[in-house]
Amino acid sequence: MDAPPPSAQEAPEAVLGQAAARLNAKQPREALQIATAALARFADHPQLCNLAGECAAALDEPAQAEGYFQRALAGAPHSARVHFNLGLLYAQTNRAPEAERHYRRALKHAPDNVASYGHLGLLLAAQGRPAEAEECYRRALAISPDNAALHANIAAALSAQQRVAEAEGHFRRAAALDPASRLGNLANLLARQQRHAEAEQVFIQAIARAPDDAMAHFNFAVLLEDLDRDEEAETHYRQALALDGGSLIARHNLGYLLLRNGRYEEGWPLHEVRHSPDLPPEQRFRLPARCAFPPWQGEPLPGKSLLLWPEQGLGDEIQFCRYLPRLKQRGVARLTVICKPPLQALMETVEGVDDVIALDAFDGAVAPHDYWCYPLSLPLYFNTTLTTIPNRLPYLRVPAGRGVYWSRRLPRDGLRVGLVWKGNPEHKNDARRSLALTALAPLWSVPGVEFISLQKGQDQEPDLHAPLGQKLLALGQEFRDLADAAAVIEQLDLVISVDTAVAHLAGALARPCWVMLPHHHCDWRWLRDRDDSPWYPGIMRLFRQGRDGAWAAVIEQMTRALRDFRAAWAARGGR
Repeated sequence: MDAPPPSAQEAPEAVLGQAAARLNAKQPREALQIATAALARFADHPQLCNLAGECAAALDEPAQAEGYFQRALAGAPHSARVHFNLGLLYAQTNRAPEAERHYRRALKHAPDNVASYGHLGLLLAAQGRPAEAEECYRRALAISPDNAALHANIAAALSAQQRVAEAEGHFRRAAALDPASRLGNLANLLARQQRHAEAEQVFIQAIARAPDDAMAHFNFAVLLEDLDRDEEAETHYRQALALDGGSLIARHNLGYLLLRNGRYEEGWPLHEVRHSPDLPPEQRFRLPARCAFPPWQGEPLPGKSLLLWPEQGLGDEIQFCRYLPRLKQRGVARLTVICKPPLQALMETVEGVDDVIALDAFDGAVAPHDYWCYPLSLPLYFNTTLTTIPNRLPYLRVPAGRGVYWSRRLPRDGLRVGLVWKGNPEHKNDARRSLALTALAPLWSVPGVEFISLQKGQDQEPDLHAPLGQKLLALGQEFRDLADAAAVIEQLDLVISVDTAVAHLAGALARPCWVMLPHHHCDWRWLRDRDDSPWYPGIMRLFRQGRDGAWAAVIEQMTRALRDFRAAWAARGGR
């Protein structure tokens, strides 16, 4: 029902009271009708304009709200409330400089306003300015010392400055003031410090106080995963989804957990959430250029054309291009692959591919196709299980003419072993998966081995030289692309690599490969507790860290294995 217009006898203050009552009752449309009707008689009344702006903001009409606020400001340029409202509006519409300016003007006119300090602090923290955010929160806490939200916010700002002990104190104060809402913040801080037992107890308390808090269940599940307690983690991820079915991050994490445990039928559908723009940026993968044709979602393919769009890293493209011949078997008439430039020559060797376009040559215009698809969506639409992985090897080949040059560069005698000890430094888990070449020094104790560096694209520092002055033939820095790497790998007896693209390349070429895997945040594709890979059967051997995250035991085990491998190779007649 429409709100009645104000009577001619009513003063602006009375109308304001009526409209504010409707707004407080969460009836912003009715409140706006009252305010705009009054503005027809009390033109540009600052308080009425401001209230109309608050109503429009509540109705998610930012342009209309801004117009009302600017009208209010014209009549009351020193109104702290109007400046604050404009700050809120601009912050919500990603206009940070304007938001900051109005928050500061609000504080100039009302220096004791806790909300203005608090929201300015949030804005500064979101811009990566935690020290300035901290100062705002401190000023607000001086006015409102028992404000749980402010204690939690200043703790986050302190944590961002690596002042963990101070942050913990404020998180504990926030939890004491508001345990139902703030215990989770404290638990997350303890978990980030690897204080797992303490974090677990705080999560248990938080969930006991607020059993319907989906985020508490989610964060507890993350901790349990880190403790290798996947069954319990799954329970809490599913509880988070039961409470908040729209939680994309819970679906995302549950999908990875299921894939890591080999439960592919359940995991692949959840894995599709990885491209949602609503995921946090660090967990989102780049979306393709806009295509005028639809994504393939398992429709019949006879006579159709399909374009494959790259995603994630080079290793992902190598691992999943095994599906391309299967697409042709399903009847695809024309198969186009867009790939990262280092892969172009190799992708041209894949059975069934009609056209390969390097991403750096891609101008944004896509020739018409019936469908497009991501490589990592193919397992879903091929209903891949652990027993139906397309694992016929090799599925990549060295381009003609590439091997001759490199054969002349390789040692004539001895067991040829390629080494890769570092991955892409931009990878989110690279600090755990990469290591220094000096850590591999024990490998040189095995006699009759010629080591070849396949490392490329890294600051080699002392890594250009083998540990203890031992011999290392550095070829990786000379590679023009991954086809050159493939030409060398094809002529090696073994590749030893961290979890990076070269491991997948060796596997796709059907060359023996040992992969060193970190314990924490080990990638889902290596599954759990296995020393082999169903993606590269009979070719790949996995060497895993223990819970301590140390490499020494891994390298000791690998050195013994290398000694045995060398002896078996020599018994077969060597080179």
